[in-house]
Amino acid sequence: TRSAIVHGLEPLSGSSGRSFTVMDQGVGNDSKVSMLVGLMDALMAAVRLSGQPDAPGSPVLVHRSEFPGTIISMSTGTFALDDSLGPNARFSVYYYDLIHVGNTIQLTTPSGKTLVPEQEEDGDVNMIFVKLENAERGLWSYTVENRADSHHGLYVQVTAKRNTSSGLRVKLWTSSSKSAVNASDPSNPIILFASVTVGESPVLNARVVAKLQRLGANATGSSYPPIYIDLIDNGIGDPDITGNDGVYSRYLPQLHHHTGRYLLTADFDYNAGMALVAKTSSNRHHKLIG
Repeated sequence: TRSAIVHGLEPLSGSSGRSFTVMDQGVGNDSKVSMLVGLMDALMAAVRLSGQPDAPGSPVLVHRSEFPGTIISMSTGTFALDDSLGPNARFSVYYYDLIHVGNTIQLTTPSGKTLVPEQEEDGDVNMIFVKLENAERGLWSYTVENRADSHHGLYVQVTAKRNTSSGLRVKLWTSSSKSAVNASDPSNPIILFASVTVGESPVLNARVVAKLQRLGANATGSSYPPIYIDLIDNGIGDPDITGNDGVYSRYLPQLHHHTGRYLLTADFDYNAGMALVAKTSSNRHHKLIG
């Protein structure tokens, strides 16, 4: 049966490669746009694993954010571009229905210039995108008119290509090597780790937030609320023993009676300009832009 085939593929991929899980999310026969984006993210991750993920020219996901639909509103956010990325970037808006994207897509450059850029559409993947050529380095902001209804939403992504092999790297992992864990067992707590480096140098004073999202939908068809965990690198004790090494950590909170599949991601930012790159050879610090 189809179910037996699916359940047979997972141990096979776990023993001979990597597996990627994208949950079927939607209302009735309508899939949510987050499911489409999840499939595309899985494809990008598979492509990166098949080559050299840190090589110049390899794809980089700079920013992503999901905006639920409600009444007509403006969805806003920020993203940062630095010299570890190539000169060009792409700002994309994924939608379930084209009418869910209003007439306004506005970008503001780091120097404060407001752009209402020319938009292109790729109907095959339900996406409107803007090419940012020779994009200014620094912190950008954006505004998108969101006309999606309450069952859908918009999904914003910013992608670029790596410029050098020594740029910013963020790696996320846990203390467990198993795919199935018991997060409610206090005798065997799970630790979340995220390393933030530029080349071989650790990034200090960054803001690193892990997001634990239960996949699927609740009884009302809505997504489960995410759990946000601030990761720290202060070295003051269990679990973060070594401070200022660029490895941020925190215990995974106990999840009593919430059995299911979870997606673990992490967001990093420059912590209002406080983040620094530690140059270990000379003990100097360099401030990150953004």
